[in-house]
Amino acid sequence: MKPDGPEPAEPAPRFRYVHYRRPRCPTCGSCRLRSYHTVRNGDDSLTRYSRCLDCGQRLFVVAE
Repeated sequence: MKPDGPEPAEPAPRFRYVHYRRPRCPTCGSCRLRSYHTVRNGDDSLTRYSRCLDCGQRLFVVAE
């Protein structure tokens, strides 16, 4: 005999994973970046000033 009412919800997963891709150089596509300056912003994000180790291109990465 089935009980009346909604079925029980499945339990939440024990571990939650966040997957992200490593930043890449927009010029050559390499992910070999060297960060030389980091600034913490007021909205809890980070701005990292980086240089590509393969082609030397300067870029910045914003991590939220």
